[in-house]
Amino acid sequence: MSLYDSSKKVIVGRKELNQHKRIEPISVAGKTVGWIGLAPSNAIKDSPAGEFLKQQYKTYFLIAGCVILISIFMAVILTKHLAAPIKQLINSTGKLRSGDYSSRIDKSSKDEIGTLSDNFNDLANTLEKNQHNRRQWMSDTSHELRTPLTVIKSQLIAIQDGILTASGSKLTMLIEEVDKLNRIVDDLYQLSSSDVGG
Repeated sequence: MSLYDSSKKVIVGRKELNQHKRIEPISVAGKTVGWIGLAPSNAIKDSPAGEFLKQQYKTYFLIAGCVILISIFMAVILTKHLAAPIKQLINSTGKLRSGDYSSRIDKSSKDEIGTLSDNFNDLANTLEKNQHNRRQWMSDTSHELRTPLTVIKSQLIAIQDGILTASGSKLTMLIEEVDKLNRIVDDLYQLSSSDVGG
């Protein structure tokens, strides 16, 4: 910045007013009493502050790039860590749906996924036990049904062949066997009603 009088003679600064890119008049009561000249300084361009700022930007971008790379790497590892037990859960759930109740999940953590794995294993154990009990119950039920049916059939065949006569005691015994069958069928009906909330 340079200061000149009204006749454009230098007071402070560069000798020539024309050496400035910007020239402004100083006016008092409408009369020009001096001039101010402004020229851009090259000091900022070559100053240590400019170099320091440039170095700071480089460091900032380098750190930002490293942080982004580390974040991506950690996200990939974390995703694999979280996705593996979820995939195992999906596969084991598919096996349960298809009737394979022996499927179990290895508990790999103590977080919510670990709790879900424990619950899944408990469910699989319960389903496997229920399936075993159901098969045992079906076997027992078929045996219970077969016994009175065999007695009734053998007695009726013996009567048909003339080995036995259709006496009152024989008919009473056959009615008792039919009553046993009725009781078993009633139990089955009550059991099926309780399964559907009856």
